[in-house]
Amino acid sequence: MTSNGRGFDWGTAVAAGVVFVGTLVLRLSTISITNDDYLHLALAHQLLLGGLPFRDFIDPGELLFNYTSAGVQLLLGANMLSEAILDTTGMALGYTLVFLMARRASASTLLALVVTVVAVLLLPRPYGYPKILVHAVGLWLIWRYADRRSAPALVATAVWTALAFLFRHDYGLYVGVAAAAMFLLLHGPEGGRVLADRAWRFGAAAAVLVLPFLVFVQLHGGVVSHVRNTLQTARGEYVRTVDEAPSFALDWSGWIPMPVAEAPRIKVRWVTGIAAVERQALESRFGLAMVEPDDEWTWYYELGDTSARNIEAFVTHASVADTDGVDRTDFFVTNRVEQPNAIAWFYYLTLLLPPLAIIVVLLPGTPGAGPVLASERAKVLTTAVLAFVMQGFLLRAASDVAVADVSVPSAVLGAWLLGRGLVPGGPRTAWRAWRESLSGGQWPRVSWLAVRAVPALAVLFVTVAASAAGEGGFLVARRFYGAFTRHGLEPFAERLGQLRRSSAPFEDEVSQYLAACTTPGDRVLVTGYAPHVFYQSGRGFAAGRPYFLTSLAPGEGYEAFSLARWKAEQVPVVLETGDVEDFERGYPMLSRHLREQYVPTGVSLGEFTVLVERDRRPESTYRSPELPCFAASAGRSSP
Repeated sequence: MTSNGRGFDWGTAVAAGVVFVGTLVLRLSTISITNDDYLHLALAHQLLLGGLPFRDFIDPGELLFNYTSAGVQLLLGANMLSEAILDTTGMALGYTLVFLMARRASASTLLALVVTVVAVLLLPRPYGYPKILVHAVGLWLIWRYADRRSAPALVATAVWTALAFLFRHDYGLYVGVAAAAMFLLLHGPEGGRVLADRAWRFGAAAAVLVLPFLVFVQLHGGVVSHVRNTLQTARGEYVRTVDEAPSFALDWSGWIPMPVAEAPRIKVRWVTGIAAVERQALESRFGLAMVEPDDEWTWYYELGDTSARNIEAFVTHASVADTDGVDRTDFFVTNRVEQPNAIAWFYYLTLLLPPLAIIVVLLPGTPGAGPVLASERAKVLTTAVLAFVMQGFLLRAASDVAVADVSVPSAVLGAWLLGRGLVPGGPRTAWRAWRESLSGGQWPRVSWLAVRAVPALAVLFVTVAASAAGEGGFLVARRFYGAFTRHGLEPFAERLGQLRRSSAPFEDEVSQYLAACTTPGDRVLVTGYAPHVFYQSGRGFAAGRPYFLTSLAPGEGYEAFSLARWKAEQVPVVLETGDVEDFERGYPMLSRHLREQYVPTGVSLGEFTVLVERDRRPESTYRSPELPCFAASAGRSSP
């Protein structure tokens, strides 16, 4: 690993700029907003409405996360573009730091670029940008302390650990454990007094930021109660999302097992009256394997031939009335295709990297690889500790999302291992070692070089192939590169325009009704998990909670808090999801209040049944179907 004192050459600086701009443009132009993204947006919106965490609503330990989104909404505008800029900029900054650390770890700009691109193409969800940014900055500061061992470097690490804790409590744990590992490795040999001094300085600097937060929590509910609720929420989230380890999908019928590729699923609506014989002939012609019917003329298919020529031929055929799951302009599959082998590869590779790095860094140096310096050993071991801790808490689901969440330490460790295998001491040093060994007939040394290089090349090749076959490779090839080569910057500008126009109230019927028939000071309660309702309608959530799930149900004390908040607020409308029994089972006190104080309207809006306050008289009725309206300025239906 190179030292910080050497600085960055022009090539590294340019490559870092390319990583930042490329990540920003790629993620901003292809960003997809999920319901989970709206969760912290609902909390941020609640802050902008004047609510305070812990006093007015339950915060599971994500104070700075929500305040950051609220601040960006306030500064850049209350629309999805503001949030998209925050998410993608955070990821771009995080992956730029990953590249710089990977460059130092591997001594190769090319290897660092490849590893960083693979990490970017794992496609963390937009709301997961803190998992990239917070831990990349934390690891970079820890490495910086290892290089300088100065008081300012220690204070910077401590301050960032505190900020990580305020962003989300477990983030502070991850960065703090990694920092403690670095202190132990660097100062343990110097004696207990030095180690204790560094630990005290670190703790004092972090406490400057954390103590005011703890005082605020104590004044509004109590620290012990907050810790209990946070742990209960974490346990519930773990139970809700934990999954079995993935398996590889292989065809063992031949001499060599081959990966089984899943075909994308699309929907085709044939013209009314098409004969069964004609439809079957077209299915065979276009590689459509029937899955199940949707109605008499609409069928779900697996598409075997995904070439643009085949897609253009069948979507423009006179017998095809409509399709879903393919782009009818640029002729590519738009539905996401799960790649089980790619997911399984990255999952097990992620698990393998930390122990492998520890083994390699602790083994005696092999011929041609050179010794592992003490500072390098400390950085590798600290990065491995960070990876272990993050995996233990975040890699609970065998999915590409979970693997992406822990990609920061994985990418850095991967770059270091590849550097040790392929370019120890840098490309020139590695080439010189190969040339001298071959010309001098030093076959044992050549064998050692091959033992390191061949597995490293094989792993690198499979990893790049898995990345290309996964969702990230599909996104670049189809939605980014394909759209750019056909339409230039037009799709990018159009996407930014769509995000900028996405502000409350959205155009869906639920958002329009709530915006028209409740006042900005009213609150709305949704009995299930639908946080998008609050941001899209511009209304705050009731009862101090933006969602209600049985797996995340609070204890009796926090349910009493929610009930008290509900009774103190103006909540004219409740949207009930289909999980009525789930709400009743997880929140009996709230469920009882709902049945006593609210009555069904008999009208549904999308997935929701609308209930209104029993004793509150509506100002008017709203459109058709008629719904009670509690805002005087709303348009009344015709008498």
